[in-house]
Amino acid sequence: MALDGFNSSPFFYTQWAVIELDGANYNHVAFRSTSSPSSSRILGTLDCSGSGGSATCASGSWATYGSHATAVTAIVAGDLRDGQDASVTNTADRIARSGYSGESRGLVYRANYGTTQYDRVMAAYDDLIAKDNVHISNQSNGTPYNAGNADDPTCTGTTNFGRTINEVYEAGILPVIAAGNSGQVGSTCTLSSPSAALGAFTVAGHGSNRNTDTETAVRSGSLSSTSSQGPASLRTMVDLSAYEGRTLLPDVSGGYAYNNVGTSFAAPTVVAAALNFIHFYKSTFSDFIENPGALAANMLLMGDRQGASGLQTQRFSNQWGAGRMKMRLWNTEGIDNPAIYATGSVCVGHNQVVTIPLNSGNAFSSDIDYIKAVAYWHDTRHDMSAKAPVDTITMIATMLPALWA
Repeated sequence: MALDGFNSSPFFYTQWAVIELDGANYNHVAFRSTSSPSSSRILGTLDCSGSGGSATCASGSWATYGSHATAVTAIVAGDLRDGQDASVTNTADRIARSGYSGESRGLVYRANYGTTQYDRVMAAYDDLIAKDNVHISNQSNGTPYNAGNADDPTCTGTTNFGRTINEVYEAGILPVIAAGNSGQVGSTCTLSSPSAALGAFTVAGHGSNRNTDTETAVRSGSLSSTSSQGPASLRTMVDLSAYEGRTLLPDVSGGYAYNNVGTSFAAPTVVAAALNFIHFYKSTFSDFIENPGALAANMLLMGDRQGASGLQTQRFSNQWGAGRMKMRLWNTEGIDNPAIYATGSVCVGHNQVVTIPLNSGNAFSSDIDYIKAVAYWHDTRHDMSAKAPVDTITMIATMLPALWA
C-alpha cells in the first residue's frame, strides 16, 4: 500500500501516525472510509528496515499482519458506523467494534527492532518528522524496565531514544507512549522506554477487567496492577490514565475476535480522544491546539486528578498522572453550567512572576465548586542537564475573596 494523498489530504482532521513492531491489517473493512474497498482511513503504510544509522523507512506493505498492530490502529480509527461492513447491521454492534476517532486519517509504520534495539523505531520517528499534517503519534511498544532494558534503566529520559522523542515533540508532534505493563514496584520507576522522555505524553491504564467494560469501569475503575509507574519523586513522568481493556477489536483475519488489556490499548484511546478534541478546537477556535504543548496541557486538564491515595490536589500522581481521562462536550449537555474554559500561552523570563487573572478578574458564580488548572512547558536543555539547569516553574493559585460572587 503506497502513500495516498497524504500531504494534500482534504480532510479536516489533523492526521495521526501509529508506530508498531508489526504491520497492521490495513485491508480490514474497519479501516475503510466508506463501503468501497478502495477507500481507506489509512493514508499510507511504511516499512522500516536496516539497523544503526542506516535504518530507514519507505512506503510499502507487508505480507503478514500483526494482531497487536491491527488492534491499536483500530482503537484510533477503526469504524463501522457508516456501514462499512454489511454483515454488521446492528448499531450497537457497529459501535462496539469501532474505534474512537473514526473520521480521522493517518499513517501506519512497521518498525520491528533491528539488530540494535529501537533502530527502526527511531527511523520511523525521523521519517515522521519530515511529514506534513501529522501532529500526534502513538507508540504502544517499548522495552520493559525488568527485561534487560539497557536503553534507559533509571528512567532519565535522556538516552538516544529519549532524545529522539524530544525531537519529535520539538518538531510539532505530540508523541503518545504507552507506560508499559511492568506494574508498581515500591518507589521504582518501571516505565518502558521511551516513556520517561520529557517530550513523551505517557499513558497508564485502568479498569483492566475487559469482562466488565461498563461506564462505571471507564469512569472509576482502579489502576491496573500491571500498569507501569514513574519514580515517586522528581518530575511526573506518567501524564494520564485511560481505560485499557477492549473486546471485539478488528483482527488479522478480517473479523472482530481480538480481545486484550494493557497500556498498549490505553495509549491509542488517548490519541483518538486528542484527535477529536483537535477537531473541536480547530472548528471552534483556531489552529493553536496543534502546538504539542497546548495539546498536552488540554489533555492533562481532562484527568480527574485520581491518585494512589485519592484526589490529587498538588502535583500529579507517579502512577495515574493527571488521573482518569474524562472528556466532555463543550455544551450545556456535556458540562454543567456555569462553566468556564480558557487556554493560552505566555512567556516567562528568568525569576519573573507572571500573574494570570482567572475569569478576567471578574467574580465567579457561587455555583462553581471546582477549578482546575494546568501549566505545561518543555525545556530543550533536558538532554543536556549536566551542562545547563533545567527550567523549574512553580504555579501558585491564589483565590481572592472578591473573585467569588
